[in-house]
Amino acid sequence: MTGSRSARVSAQRGISMVVIVILFLITIVLCFTSILLVANATEKEKILLALTNEEDPKSPGRVQDLQSEKAGLIQLRTEILPPTGLTSGDAVASEEEEISDTGAAGDLPEQVSKEYLGKQRMRLLEDQFKEKGSSLEQSAGYYATLQELVVLAAEKVVGAETLADQFRMDLELSEERKTARQENNRDLSLKSREYDDQLTSLIAELSRKKGETELNTSNEVNRLQDLISSASAEYDARRLELGKMRTDYNNRINKLQNDLEELKVRDAIKYEIHLAHGRIISPDNQNRIAFIDLGSRERIVPGLKFLVAKKGKQGKFSYKGKVEVKKVWLSYSEVAITDLYSSAVPIVDGDLLVNPLFHTRRPVVVAFVGETKPRKIRPSWSTNEATRRILEIGSEVLPLEDFGHEVSVGSDSVGQGIPLEVDFVIYTEPRERFTQDQDPIYKLAVLIGVSVAEASEMYKFLED
Repeated sequence: MTGSRSARVSAQRGISMVVIVILFLITIVLCFTSILLVANATEKEKILLALTNEEDPKSPGRVQDLQSEKAGLIQLRTEILPPTGLTSGDAVASEEEEISDTGAAGDLPEQVSKEYLGKQRMRLLEDQFKEKGSSLEQSAGYYATLQELVVLAAEKVVGAETLADQFRMDLELSEERKTARQENNRDLSLKSREYDDQLTSLIAELSRKKGETELNTSNEVNRLQDLISSASAEYDARRLELGKMRTDYNNRINKLQNDLEELKVRDAIKYEIHLAHGRIISPDNQNRIAFIDLGSRERIVPGLKFLVAKKGKQGKFSYKGKVEVKKVWLSYSEVAITDLYSSAVPIVDGDLLVNPLFHTRRPVVVAFVGETKPRKIRPSWSTNEATRRILEIGSEVLPLEDFGHEVSVGSDSVGQGIPLEVDFVIYTEPRERFTQDQDPIYKLAVLIGVSVAEASEMYKFLED
């Protein structure tokens, strides 16, 4: 549970850190966008202020400079006209009274004109004489006539008008620039408002997405918590179930180990052929005919087969040949010698008759264990064929599937037990899923002590 709680806390912290990083990046983008917009607006305001400079009278702008120069030019032109004796039509009365002390305002007396001419010469030519390092007194004839002064004044007027035209053009250009700056300022205001609207919309959209993200994050956290709780509960249930299964498997393993140890110390009881049923009487080896001391009262039937043997070392049988019953009487029967293993060892009177699948007083009861259709043994009869041959000689075969009770052998539940009336079981060959030691029926026979005979040994008493 501690590991689950730590994993849940780690998952929540990871999700919270992701949300914080996203919000931090959004804030940085908004700050940079605002800074760029403010810097752009500030730069344009500075350009407009540099053109107009209406807020600071001590440092006039370019427009004010041009307007001042224009006013100076107009004043200079007004001052140039009086020495020529010409007026512009709106001449000032005080100036006319000053240049004419007698007569009408349009008259130019000689003395007064000379004095006035001298004053105007001094004004017009002062700069030239300063450049040459001389004076008007040393050059009395320098522009001494009015015509010469008129020509000089006209040149200066033309130059001044040219300069005034240039200033006027500069003023018009400045006015146009001012108008452009004002329009630009208006456009800037409109764009600033548009930017503000876009920024507001972006902030609203980001706020909405933030809210959705927080809601989705909360829902996801709740879902993950539910999944973690469900997984924890399932994990606990599975762990409990695993504990039960582990205990059960351990118990089964222990029982199997005990059964295995028990089977190791116990070997299967191999069926030993040690019983003879009768004897050979008057054998005729050349004609392959003989008699036996067994008849119908000993349950002899035609077709019954015996192996002819004699006792050998340690009481074991040594086989000489095979005989088959042909005719049956009450106390004896006629047999045919169907096989003689060696001509040097003929069948004689008193040789024993052996067939473990036959009994003189009762039917022999057997059962088959192993593969029902063997392929490796010879003859490779199926259990059905072998059963038919055993029934023909008067013995019985019990099918294991007819028993109907279960017996546990180790971890295996055997649904076909072995009844106690079975004399022995006949093992054919291993089944596909089991080896001989793994076969539960075989293990059951070993466990209850039933003798086991090999089919390859038993089938030779049934061969034609």
